[in-house]
Amino acid sequence: MSLGKTVSTGHVVYEIKDTEGQLVALHHEPGTHLTLISYDVEGFHRARSGDEKSFDTVLNTRLFEPIMPVRFTNEITRGKNEYLRGLHRRLETNKRSDRPEGEERLPFNIRGETYHLPIRFYVFSARGESGERRNFIARNHAVVYTSNGQVHHHWTPQEFRQKTKLRKLHDRIFVVVKTDELPIKLRTALFTPDRSNFLSTDDTLRLEEQVAAFLSDWDMLKQIDGELIREAISKTSGSESTIDIAQQISRALKVRGGFSVNGAGSGASRGGGGDSGGGRGRRKTIELYPDPTTLEGPAETTAEDGSTKFIRYVLNAQNGFMPSRGELKVTCDHPEINDREITIGELHDGYIQVSVAVPEGTELGEYTLEASVTDWFRTGGGLGAPLRFPTKLTIVDEVDRSGPRGGGNGRREPDRGGLVGVVWSTTEEQPEWDHNGVPGYVDQVPTATLAERPEYAPLKALGNVEVPTIFLNEDYNPLKQYVGARARDLSKRGIDDLRHRYAVGTGVGLLYLEQQLNTRIKKGEQISDEVALDARQAVSRSVLSTMPAYDVLLREVGIG
Repeated sequence: MSLGKTVSTGHVVYEIKDTEGQLVALHHEPGTHLTLISYDVEGFHRARSGDEKSFDTVLNTRLFEPIMPVRFTNEITRGKNEYLRGLHRRLETNKRSDRPEGEERLPFNIRGETYHLPIRFYVFSARGESGERRNFIARNHAVVYTSNGQVHHHWTPQEFRQKTKLRKLHDRIFVVVKTDELPIKLRTALFTPDRSNFLSTDDTLRLEEQVAAFLSDWDMLKQIDGELIREAISKTSGSESTIDIAQQISRALKVRGGFSVNGAGSGASRGGGGDSGGGRGRRKTIELYPDPTTLEGPAETTAEDGSTKFIRYVLNAQNGFMPSRGELKVTCDHPEINDREITIGELHDGYIQVSVAVPEGTELGEYTLEASVTDWFRTGGGLGAPLRFPTKLTIVDEVDRSGPRGGGNGRREPDRGGLVGVVWSTTEEQPEWDHNGVPGYVDQVPTATLAERPEYAPLKALGNVEVPTIFLNEDYNPLKQYVGARARDLSKRGIDDLRHRYAVGTGVGLLYLEQQLNTRIKKGEQISDEVALDARQAVSRSVLSTMPAYDVLLREVGIG
């Protein structure tokens, strides 16, 4: 045996080795902080090329902000030593105008104290374009929770899409949640011993739910997500009207014993939700001024005990107004909701997101939130007139989600249960699709966006209701093979009829599948992309398998 010693973070660590020099034991002084770092990568032998599975990309992501550089040598490629300094440094020193980013703080109440957790997002280019996410981020990392600069837990892109309402950002976004403000003992209680996952506790469940709700209601992310939906709708080149297909699917959904497609979106169940209204559609444009004249927000809102409530305010000031010449302040007359329980986001195009953490077990009842901008400087000099807006805050044990939609104003709402949209698209227009693999998918599209297509223009009267919309892949190989085999015997109208029947059958199946997947996700089940794709393919192939028999029946009755 031999005994050696090294110094680590100010403490002495003794290494005990056998006669062959192999480490057999460690003895350290009390108070020494030991950290286990263990990573597996597929194909670590690859040369450094920005590959999302390569060792350097994995290490840079997992050690997001390392306390010291890591020397990396690829012995297989005989490469020189290089020093990896973490993904944070790489992103900060290589800013791009086409990579939107932003940072705000989430107030998180745990064990009677409220802590402010910084959350930062980066939105990368689309798949296949310069600056796409896979050139920077390790595979399957969409949201990471860090402690001391090291990733201790993460969400995959599939989990991001399932947990939030931002359905178009999952393969482009990267979010960093820093937990360092939490005391070290509290942080240690959140993570597994190998620091690779959350422990399954009420605290970690609440934290993930509130992060998901915070992201879902982040105004900048909602705007980006809405623009991506609009782009997906507008760039589809199919000239044929799909309104007849949509109406036929709607009728199929309304039959006795059928199912409803209302509210098929996902999201956190206790995150609080916002008061922004309008979902992911195009925001109302605010006329902005160097000196603001109005401050507005919701007249009343409801928050759950133990949740974080997100509220959007509108201040008609240009982006540079805060914090250089004025600041928004929000106070509450609830005895347990003080400055630590309220965080205020950035002013962006006239909108400001405010987060209010409601401590668990707090006193229920009606209180007042007051937002104000006072003692602000006018561009011409002097102080501007104070702006104030009060909001009634009702704190309840649990929000009743079973009530009617639309706020109960006495007016009859349009029947939304059968509203469906259908859009044909191609793999060129949807780069994430595969000719053989993806028959289509279902997404929630605001009616204002869907109404930009001429055949759906009447939906504009509904405002910004989210409608389940079926995107069908014209290039799906089994469909193309079937249509190709029948094309020589049919006119163009006959081919259109084939596609129409396929769209109705596949659309009904995809909508039902989407509802079932969302039900499972809300129960906490994890549905992988591979499983969901297999199910969509099964729906499409089942419809195609019945169509030849229908063709035979048409011929027997003399219909070409």
